[in-house]
This record gives sequence, structure tokens and C-alpha cells, in this order.
Amino acid sequence: MRISLKKSATLIAALAMATTGVLSLNSTTAKAATVATVKPGVTARLYTSQGYLITNRALAPNTPWRVGKIVKINGGTFYQVATNEYLQASD
Repeated sequence: MRISLKKSATLIAALAMATTGVLSLNSTTAKAATVATVKPGVTARLYTSQGYLITNRALAPNTPWRVGKIVKINGGTFYQVATNEYLQASD
């Protein structure tokens, strides 16, 4: 199968634009990290984004954690500390 030089150049240009578009869609700019510290004397329970309690992990008292997002779950405020793990703001 032979492809003309003109078609090859068009194909290469299209692939380059598609690749650049994908890379720009996937890039994000991180803002300055917010840190939440668990209160002294509190072992903080973790929850999923759906509000379910995570039973095999908790955060130790008086430990700092970087926060990804601050969200509302079932009317309460939660801080994201892992991909699908959230710390209740009151802790």
C-alpha cells in the first residue's frame, strides 16, 4: 500500500494535533495545598464520597493531612485526604 507524501503529511499533522489536544485536556494546575489537622484526642473516621464509613482505616489524633477537595456529603462538610477517602470537618 502506497501513501502519497501529501496524505502522509496530512496524517502526521492530524495525529500531532490530536495528541496535543489530549495532553492539554489531561493537564491540571495544582493550587496551594490546604492542610487539615485531626484534633488532639480524636481518632478520625474516614468516609467514601457516597458517605459510607470506611471500617479498616482511620486517621491518628493530631496528624496533618493535605486536602484535595472540600465537599458536602449528606449535608456535612468533608475534606478529601485520598482518592475516595474523606475526613469529616468536625474531626
